[in-house]
Amino acid sequence: MYSPGLQISRITIVALLILGVLWVLRPFLSPLLTALIIVVATWLPYSWLVRQLGNRKALAAAIMTLLLTVLILIPTFFLGGQVTKAATILVETLKDRFQGGIGEPPAWLLTLPLVGEHIKAYWDHLLNDAGSGAELLQRIYDPAKRLITSIASGVVNGVLQILLAIFIAFFAYRDGQQWSMWLRNAARRLSGDIGTHMVDVAGKTILGVMVGILGTAAAQGLVAYIGFKIAGVPNAGLLGAATFLTSMLPAGPVLIWLGAAYWLYDQSLTGWAIFMVIWGAAGISSVDNVVRPVLIAHTASLPFLLIALGTFGGIIAFGFVGIFIGPTLLALAVAMTNQWLNHRNTITHSERL
Repeated sequence: MYSPGLQISRITIVALLILGVLWVLRPFLSPLLTALIIVVATWLPYSWLVRQLGNRKALAAAIMTLLLTVLILIPTFFLGGQVTKAATILVETLKDRFQGGIGEPPAWLLTLPLVGEHIKAYWDHLLNDAGSGAELLQRIYDPAKRLITSIASGVVNGVLQILLAIFIAFFAYRDGQQWSMWLRNAARRLSGDIGTHMVDVAGKTILGVMVGILGTAAAQGLVAYIGFKIAGVPNAGLLGAATFLTSMLPAGPVLIWLGAAYWLYDQSLTGWAIFMVIWGAAGISSVDNVVRPVLIAHTASLPFLLIALGTFGGIIAFGFVGIFIGPTLLALAVAMTNQWLNHRNTITHSERL
């Protein structure tokens, strides 16, 4: 016999159970989502590897985990170490500058059109008034120290999250078919065939977005690395990795190759600096306009604005790994909303007929 009170009790118990599970998994939500996205995006290579190894899933999962460690964790760890080292050097430089006074301004700064004379006048005022100069340096040094320390801490946290994500990925590879079967059954119980269709759409969307974003990032990182090596920029591998990571941010790679061009100019290598600017504008930054549409044309297309919002929002919400999580979640929401609207329109059209 149907009892409204019993039904409400069951719904309440299930809701509390779901909330409890989410509360327990809350500290691991970022690496868990990252692991699932990576596994879905690399499932085809894993499946091929399983067949080659005679259906030994655990061994195939271990090999894929090792590959993820080599391709993702080690470069991220290296880049994080370099960023932390650079942050320490910058803080010490600011400290030395604070103790020794502001000194003379760079010559190029005074030659800037329109503002050069105003900068010179203000700088002379700071040189003549020791109190004003010290106050300005103090205002710059303290926030810069906090910002750099925060960046270094975020990098370390990101490396730890990626390490945990790779650990989770091993089990996701090994038991992925069981997890997929459970998810499809749950979706079918909730909303019938449209539920299983949504699961398929989710998988294709994740694959398309990851291929589009990471493929474009890898292409830009490779082109940047080649340009840095040709121009003789030191730490070309590190700068290529930085280009790969910042390619998901608007104008991110521009900051890298412009910085390299300025370093070349500062070393009196004007010709190579001009080459770096041309290579960056015509090569590195143009890759995004060519590679991304080709990669995601037949999978999942996401407007650049949503990619940017997803990247920044993902970083704020999930930390470093939000670079991957944010755009993927937005693309998934857009794709599933479109599928739901198309399904509703199909039903309405059928009812009218």
